[in-house]
Amino acid sequence: KSKFRWIAVAIVMVILLSSLIVLIPAFRDERISSCIGTRGERSGKLYGDKLVQVFYPTGPKLDYIDIRFANCEYGDGVVIFEVHDEKKNLLYTEDVKVSDLTSDEYYRFNVDLNVKKDAKYNFTVTTAGCTEKRAPKLWISNNIPDECGKLTYNGYNPDVKMQVTTEFGY
Repeated sequence: KSKFRWIAVAIVMVILLSSLIVLIPAFRDERISSCIGTRGERSGKLYGDKLVQVFYPTGPKLDYIDIRFANCEYGDGVVIFEVHDEKKNLLYTEDVKVSDLTSDEYYRFNVDLNVKKDAKYNFTVTTAGCTEKRAPKLWISNNIPDECGKLTYNGYNPDVKMQVTTEFGY
């Protein structure tokens, strides 16, 4: 009789432990990929054309994209952030008041997207309602082998590989 009780208790414990591991978020695989390149600098003034950053996700669930902004102290206008797939379908958009940004700190865009690992995506950043002198900037650095691909922005030499200082959360 005692032997059957111990077996039943062991089975219940295995079921409970398995449930905890599967259901509690602390056991999930969460990753942050920092894409900061080398020689970061305040650059990429967000006035006029859209800045387009290609990226290739390394996980199936993209929770957020953090971007490091600069020169936000004037607080004029809004930043328009969009995420597109390779076919240029709009997957996410968010407008943020420049006054809600802090210079030289990351701003988190909670995109919460299911993506295809290693497929081509891009995010675009532009502004509205800013003067050229008071437009915010992004931190830009030399491109290194990571999730970020080609950066397209008016005024940058397309032969020089650059990337936006970004973090991707999976």
